[in-house]
Amino acid sequence: MLRELFTSLIHALFGPPPDRRRPDTHEVVQEQLVFTARLPTSSQGLWFDAAFDLTVVWYRAEDSEHARGRALLQSALIREAARRSADFPLGDHGRAQAEVACVLTGGGTFGVSAVHDLGVSVALTAHEEDLALERQRQLVWHRAEVAREEHQVRMRRVRELLEEVLHDPLTARVWWFEQHQERWNEIAQAGAALDLLSPRQEYTPEAEFRFPEGRSDGTGSSEDPVLDAFLSGLEEWEVAPVLEKLAALLEGFERRDLVERLRNRWPQD
Repeated sequence: MLRELFTSLIHALFGPPPDRRRPDTHEVVQEQLVFTARLPTSSQGLWFDAAFDLTVVWYRAEDSEHARGRALLQSALIREAARRSADFPLGDHGRAQAEVACVLTGGGTFGVSAVHDLGVSVALTAHEEDLALERQRQLVWHRAEVAREEHQVRMRRVRELLEEVLHDPLTARVWWFEQHQERWNEIAQAGAALDLLSPRQEYTPEAEFRFPEGRSDGTGSSEDPVLDAFLSGLEEWEVAPVLEKLAALLEGFERRDLVERLRNRWPQD
């Protein structure tokens, strides 16, 4: 008696307790839904194949409302699954499936008010042909990265040679002799070949190549210390024949650019 009186007082002050009873079986209906979809991956142009298996408990409604609820629920599940799967490459479909399943089985009705309860199972798979293509892409990418690194190493070596060796004829000859000491009697021929590689322009890291004395092209008058030193010991009448022979030698090596520069530097009448 006292307990009933106390309960009535609580209900009068705070209202009756919420209805915690399970819905009447006449108020809900259970349905099994199965459908498939393609989900995006982080691998460009490749997709996961997803198979969804749903156990849906609906609030009873008209058939048209159920049809609309199915469409809304299916659309919401695919949209949420696609948002998560897009973070994973095709080859990582196992981890992608786990992430998508965690999201879809976390509870909730995904904004569909006609759903009373929902159970979701999802499986992600990938075609073997697509997996082979993904592996080939990764292999090509890694090879390209290795080739790029090798090219950069070679170009650094070229810059080192230009800056530290070929800029000075004597340094170039000593550098060659240090590597071929047993061929000391070939220094003259090697020196002539190194002189052909000696840059007329000066390299700086800040401005790629720049020409000395403020010139913007490779023509015009400028001193060539190698040829100046070579020609300095000749009589004036000997210079022209020597230059002609040197020009013929360069033409034999198909270095017409050097011939042109030679004739611009020492024009012949």
